[in-house]
Amino acid sequence: MNNIGKSNSKNAISRAAIVQALFETYESIYDIDMETYAYQCYHESENYSELNIAGSGEDFFDALKKNIKKVVYSDDREYVQKMLRKETLLSALKKEKFYSFVYRLILDGKPVYHKIRATTEFLNDGWHILLGVRNVDETIRQDNRRNETIAMMQQKKKIIWMQYLPVRGATLRRI
Repeated sequence: MNNIGKSNSKNAISRAAIVQALFETYESIYDIDMETYAYQCYHESENYSELNIAGSGEDFFDALKKNIKKVVYSDDREYVQKMLRKETLLSALKKEKFYSFVYRLILDGKPVYHKIRATTEFLNDGWHILLGVRNVDETIRQDNRRNETIAMMQQKKKIIWMQYLPVRGATLRRI
């Protein structure tokens, strides 16, 4: 049962509380009009606001080209341009409810992993793309450390196993 916004229920949660809770997990949230491509940023974290990206504009995709060069880690720029190309984004959102990918922004001079997640929604004036940017740096780095540890353990296991294999040309003798 959906109790969102119902004040007569003891367990009711206000829409504002839900929106605020969701905003807390994102660095920024954009609303992009699918007809005009005008955009508005509805939330920016303190870290994200330091990037000095315009919070609104006439064409999200034109602004994106300038911002990629300014804030995206150099090794990821071409990838982000491809993934957020207007045709790519719209095509992906026609096929799936959500579209997402991971890339790195430069924050305080260091590459920091972020994940874009986009979806479409019909609002009062038509279809919009809702696009959230989330800092996933710690999660990605933990996964990388875990994978490195697993790889090292497998390598050690292989080395130990190799010690018990006979040397080429040698014969095994029964004792």
